[in-house]
Amino acid sequence: MVKAINDSGRHYQVADHYVKGRAYRNWTPILYNTETLTLLDGDSHTFRYASNKDSKSYTWAYFEEKKTGKRFVVFSTHLWWRKNTPAAPNNSLYRKKQLEEVCTKANELVKEYDCPCLILGDLNCTVSAEEYGVLEKMGFADCYDIATQYAEDSSGRYTCNDKTFSYRVKGDGYRKSIDHIAAKHLKKSKVLTYDYVTPNFYGKLSDHAPVYVDIQW
Repeated sequence: MVKAINDSGRHYQVADHYVKGRAYRNWTPILYNTETLTLLDGDSHTFRYASNKDSKSYTWAYFEEKKTGKRFVVFSTHLWWRKNTPAAPNNSLYRKKQLEEVCTKANELVKEYDCPCLILGDLNCTVSAEEYGVLEKMGFADCYDIATQYAEDSSGRYTCNDKTFSYRVKGDGYRKSIDHIAAKHLKKSKVLTYDYVTPNFYGKLSDHAPVYVDIQW
């Protein structure tokens, strides 16, 4: 994937921190632009519970922006996906435990590096879910809520098949979103916009539209 991107004239690298000998692959890598960012540190962790085929994990990366010297930490994560049922009532508790692990590590890095920190990914829960409350409890703010210029009120989800190009499900607002970006310790930085990437080809690839934020450092 990275080779195909860079063959078109771009300069990207993957911060996946793969360790030789692992019996699993990293499903939550971070792709970054090597022309604008320097990778200073990072690591990855795969959850050993509620993790079908070791696909539920988190990766973190500590970056420095080459132009300004600004430093920040980014977490990419994907939490357990099953809904609560009478036969399996603890699925939300698994997500809560996983998100607590992510936030605990993030807070350790905020303290160590004294810089802004972002947590982003498919949390498989909405803002009204009990497990989502872990973010606020551990000091993180939803970037949708703190965007100063614009926040797209959509869940970023739609029906995925080989013919669809419908990116906005009517009435499916942000409160139904399961993809989130949260921030902490922004200092003087501001989240300007919160939006989704919706190129014409994307409806054939996924039932999620990538979410992103613009930040003024």
